[in-house]
Amino acid sequence: MKYLPSDVSIVVANYNGACRLRKTIPFLKKLPAKELIVVDAHSCDESVSLLRKQKVRVLGSSRLKSKNTACNEGVAVARGPFILLLDNDIVVNNRNLLTDLLDTHQQWSDPLCISLALVDLGAKKTKYYGGFLGLYGVTESPLATIQDVKQMHGRTVAFPCGGALFLKKSLWQRVGGYDEHLVFGGDDTDLGIKLWMKGHEVRLFAKNLQTHIGKGIRKNNEMYSRRFAATTYAMAYTLLKNYRWHNLLCSIPVFTVFSCFKAIKQSLERRNLGPLWGLGSAARRILNSLPTALSRRRQVQHSRRIKRDVFLTLRP
Repeated sequence: MKYLPSDVSIVVANYNGACRLRKTIPFLKKLPAKELIVVDAHSCDESVSLLRKQKVRVLGSSRLKSKNTACNEGVAVARGPFILLLDNDIVVNNRNLLTDLLDTHQQWSDPLCISLALVDLGAKKTKYYGGFLGLYGVTESPLATIQDVKQMHGRTVAFPCGGALFLKKSLWQRVGGYDEHLVFGGDDTDLGIKLWMKGHEVRLFAKNLQTHIGKGIRKNNEMYSRRFAATTYAMAYTLLKNYRWHNLLCSIPVFTVFSCFKAIKQSLERRNLGPLWGLGSAARRILNSLPTALSRRRQVQHSRRIKRDVFLTLRP
């Protein structure tokens, strides 16, 4: 069956992103999609008024600051059979992107999830070409030139970049979308693992790279520390829920040592105790949420179709 750009719903999650939306929405409005939906997670800036002035459909999320809930709610009301899910800081450079994604999806195995390659504004190299996993969690991808990334087009990755991904709405529903227990971080990692466990591939779209304009949070100590706490917790929760026992028993001590080393290193480099506070905050939350993680683990492991952790075999 031949699909058209009008079969694609674009869903954007937003929280206090007015400054970014001013740059990204004009490009999205030029795409011939069925609809553009922005799900706002109770922003306190001018995001909503800005979107309404630009005549963009705005859906209020039921949960404060939760990207995962916002994305799930946006996909739930989307009318197109295909979903292009974007963060509010992604500039789409290719006017034919929807046609290219649909053609690519039809060429590859169906159903699958497509991760869009990204590059920071003005950068000549990028590490946004899909995600990979190891015993200590997410594996840092080495920087690659834009030309090298384009040559990676079609390769399999462990999980999609949460900032820009494309898939059928029915597939999103089949794997359960994002885990709403996670407020920030871990959304794309968990989604990719669920897709592989259900027998669905995740592949990289890199014919052209879209632009990421949201860089800069690492310079703010308070924001970095809060983000470090959230992402450390999210990764620990994801490991506990999804890895097979033999991989989990290896991963937990390695992940613990890695997280401690990273917190100490960042605290020393920043001359700020924030990262150590973030590590402690994550550890407390992990202990408090252990019953929830183990309960969901039983559900996940019982329903998985592929018994082997194939996502761990993929490398950058």
